[in-house]
Amino acid sequence: AKFELEFIRNILQILEKDSKQKINIKYTGVKDFKSSFISLEAGEKDQTLLINNVSITESRKKVYDFSEPYIFNKYALMSKKNYFFKDDETKKRVGVRIGGFAETLSKNLHEEFPVEVKGYKSLPLAQKALGKEIDMILSDYIMVWAFNLKLIKIYKPDLSNDFAIMYKKGSVLKDQIDAAMQKFKKTDQFKKLIKKHFANFENLFFES
Repeated sequence: AKFELEFIRNILQILEKDSKQKINIKYTGVKDFKSSFISLEAGEKDQTLLINNVSITESRKKVYDFSEPYIFNKYALMSKKNYFFKDDETKKRVGVRIGGFAETLSKNLHEEFPVEVKGYKSLPLAQKALGKEIDMILSDYIMVWAFNLKLIKIYKPDLSNDFAIMYKKGSVLKDQIDAAMQKFKKTDQFKKLIKKHFANFENLFFES
């Protein structure tokens, strides 16, 4: 996302200034969510990070290190237009991103309503399928902003889905970038960046 690219660029500029060392940045694009994990694994431990709407989960924390959260988020059911549940046994068609935690959560949807789950390699592909192959998407609440969707309901409100920067276990980058992130969050430049990308949604996903 453009926000994340600008966000990490500003943080690395602060780190470069504080360390008084030139930092060469190489961005690697990925074709789908799973590929971002592969790219992280292929990189040098102390020189590689992943910032790509990655949620902090207990299973991931066993394998990777995370920064402090930079977006505070929930899981939600969303659609292109207002969707009203009918009190019948008709299966609701729900799309999820393959490899994301929402795919795991979708296995419990049948406890709430009859459901048929369909997996997609990316959220843009799922979004394009709305109204055709699927009725709703189960994903990050922040997608209401990203794809101009309608919120149907927050799914499991007590379950947090915060986004953070991810590193290989033991990477020296974690402490360095956490410190630079703290500095950046206190600047007017950070406030302007949020306003630029999120406008009226800023209070939903960021701590004041």
